[in-house]
Amino acid sequence: TYFSTLDAYEPASYFGGDLIPFDFSLMDNRRFDLLYGRQLGNNDFGFGFSYLHSSMTYDFAAPDQSKEAFSYYDFSFGLTEETGLWDVALDFGLGSWTDEDANGETESEPDGFMDIALHGRYFWQQNSNITLVPHVGLGYSKHGLKAPGFDFSEEEKRTVFDLGCGMNYTPATNVLAVMDFGFAFDKKKYENSDNNEFTETTWFFPYFKIGMDADVFKWMDVRFGATSYWTSETDEYDGGDTFNERYPSNDTYLGFGFHWGRLHVDTYTDPQLFLEGFNFISGNSQGMNFQLSAVYEMM
Repeated sequence: TYFSTLDAYEPASYFGGDLIPFDFSLMDNRRFDLLYGRQLGNNDFGFGFSYLHSSMTYDFAAPDQSKEAFSYYDFSFGLTEETGLWDVALDFGLGSWTDEDANGETESEPDGFMDIALHGRYFWQQNSNITLVPHVGLGYSKHGLKAPGFDFSEEEKRTVFDLGCGMNYTPATNVLAVMDFGFAFDKKKYENSDNNEFTETTWFFPYFKIGMDADVFKWMDVRFGATSYWTSETDEYDGGDTFNERYPSNDTYLGFGFHWGRLHVDTYTDPQLFLEGFNFISGNSQGMNFQLSAVYEMM
């Protein structure tokens, strides 16, 4: 069970701004994440459930009956073959909300709010040092809204496809290098009852990923990573106008793993640490790590 302290999840438009015309910002709504795993036959099975909810209601003497609420339920399923040869994962999410004005009348309501994604990969061992990992992913989302009082509706759809092949390489004991190469497609479409349409199509053609996890000492591992997405984006407007952009997007990653007996601490570290040094040297005030996790094995 995980309890999060992340920012509130507010449904955003794929094209910027908020999807739902709430009058107020949502309060923190990330409640919990539940994860459960067991063997299903000879295979490993996992289930996850995430619940998000927040609401705000006014009930004043001077009649203000405003009410705003948002809920989202996310279900995840995973299955891994008994020898780890392949695995598949399915994620399905449903959202709903309430949006009422000071008179208690509906300002907007959902007209379909769902997300679904399916992923799979296969571990194809070439020899004792190299394993190829072909993988594929599909995703589809539909977020619809209607405003009965204004005789208005709008809908956003998104389709995502990813196809690639990774490679796990173990050049030495306690050293793992990973590489990945592939293509990805992301199409977003907006349309409303006023016959306005807008489409944004993005190709990552191709993308590259590299990473390494290696022992430094018996009690510490280091992890490096980098990604490069060669992006081609096309925007299509009403009337046939189009706008094209092509650019690369590159990122680097750094992490450390610490092991003291049964205690394991993992960090997702800011790479600027190596460029700027610790804060007492650079005079900056940012955190050294983005995330940190700790696990203690009770054996």
